[in-house]
Amino acid sequence: CQNAENDSNHNQSSEKRNEMHQNSFHYYPYTLKQVPFILLTAKAMVSDRIRGYKSGADAYLPKPFRPEELVGMLDNLMRRQAREREGDLLRMQQRDRKVEQSESL
Repeated sequence: CQNAENDSNHNQSSEKRNEMHQNSFHYYPYTLKQVPFILLTAKAMVSDRIRGYKSGADAYLPKPFRPEELVGMLDNLMRRQAREREGDLLRMQQRDRKVEQSESL
């Protein structure tokens, strides 16, 4: 009985969180894979940065850093990802047009 109650509370809080997220001013339609991965670390050795990049980091920012630097890095990475998505969309549209043209022949 307690598990059912916990599940109900969890579902309600998840729904409320989703609703708040969708109605928020800063809503960005990103999946977790699209969120930039930036390492913020006190380790500044080249070998540490290389290991971070090999782990999948998009950027590496050693401490101490200024918040403006992090914001600028995030903006840059997000703009780059948006351009890549736009390019992917254009390539898909071009491919679809070619398929439609070949089917009409």
